[in-house]
This record gives sequence, C-alpha cells and structure tokens, in this order.
Amino acid sequence: MALVAGPVGVLCVYLLTLGVHGSLNPLYATLLHRQAVPENRATVLSAASMAGFPGFAIGAIILGALAEQRSVSAAMVVGAVVMLGTVPLYLPARRQERSAAR
Repeated sequence: MALVAGPVGVLCVYLLTLGVHGSLNPLYATLLHRQAVPENRATVLSAASMAGFPGFAIGAIILGALAEQRSVSAAMVVGAVVMLGTVPLYLPARRQERSAAR
C-alpha cells in the first residue's frame, strides 16, 4: 500500500479507518444499552463482547490465508464486504428507535 499511496496516503487511510471504527463503537454500545433491560444489562454486554472473539479469531485465520493465497488487497476487500454485510442486522433496532420516537 505504501508503494501505491506513499507513507502519507497509508497514514491518512489508517486514520480514516480508525476514526470510522472508533465512531461506530459508541453507537453499538448505545444500541446494546438501550435494548437490554437493567436487570440483565451486564450479562447482555458481556455476552456481546464474548460473541465477537470467535468471529475475530476465525476472520483473522481466513483473511490471513486469503492474503497469503491471493493478496493483502483481496483480503482487505473481503473483510470490508463482510463487515458491510452486517449493516442490515442493525436495521430492526433503527426501525424500533424511529417508531418509539413518534
């Protein structure tokens, strides 16, 4: 990537990615807090945290193998597509928020 975009380009893309991921995490945490009732909020938050670990581990293995077999760029594109594929999973909560606001 540094050969194509140069060090400044890589740094800019890294900061953009970090900024987007960092801004989405509070939204995800807020969604979890709103969906969980106070009696089981700690359990829901803990389960949500633990549920991510197997996905991260499996994703790292698969994307690492893909990067070795094809290219790092291909692995990055596949990772991005998989992450974008999770967006529809948030739509029911958004609909619920909108209907509650009315």
